[in-house]
Amino acid sequence: SFNGRVSYNKPTVGGYPMSVCFACQSTSLHDEPEPSLWLSLVRDIVGSTGSVFSFMAEQPSQLKFIEWPSFTTTLKTATLSLFLVAVFIVALSSVDSALCYVLALILRKSL
Repeated sequence: SFNGRVSYNKPTVGGYPMSVCFACQSTSLHDEPEPSLWLSLVRDIVGSTGSVFSFMAEQPSQLKFIEWPSFTTTLKTATLSLFLVAVFIVALSSVDSALCYVLALILRKSL
């Protein structure tokens, strides 16, 4: 019967009372100490160096898969790039000159 009291049954394991102490329990799955910061840093550097060397070793074999552009394609691309740079220079210089002119007009009227 429920009379307003809360009854608490202590947890048991196999009929024996069980003590729960969260501060005493280890949260790690194994009791091995963690490696020091320097040791893990050296391991990371050695592992990275090995992967860089393996990457560089396989690069000469990858050169045969590159499709090099022809001279005419390179010339057309370079010409188009230089033309676009010249157009942008003219456009930005025009905008700059127009803004300088407008600023000069505003400053003359305000004085």
